[in-house]
Amino acid sequence: DPTYSTLSFFMILNENLIDDKYEVSELFDHLLENNKFDKEIRNLLLYKKALYKSNYVEESKLLEETKSLLNSEESVWKAHALLLLGDFYFSKKEFMKAKDFYTQILFKKDLQPALYNKAKSKLALIADD
Repeated sequence: DPTYSTLSFFMILNENLIDDKYEVSELFDHLLENNKFDKEIRNLLLYKKALYKSNYVEESKLLEETKSLLNSEESVWKAHALLLLGDFYFSKKEFMKAKDFYTQILFKKDLQPALYNKAKSKLALIADD
């Protein structure tokens, strides 16, 4: 059942019941491959997977994880993926790459003000460097 398997999985994540990051990644894949989710729920799971993996994967893997979100113009999760990638590059002090992702957020319409504000504040920090 998509609802209960997803809820169970998030309980496992929240309680840190599995330490192996590769096993957690496989569980994300299992959920996505074996359940039929609404498009935005699927995008949320893809975003959460990328967010989880952003702590340990290389740049190319993170870009691959977020590719479908970045290519989805109508998804509400696209701006979140842009912010994630901006923060990823910001943390690595790759400010030009971070700036590109933050700037894309500013051109999105009908976003939560918090996303705009976060992108603007990060861009201001980059400008101060």
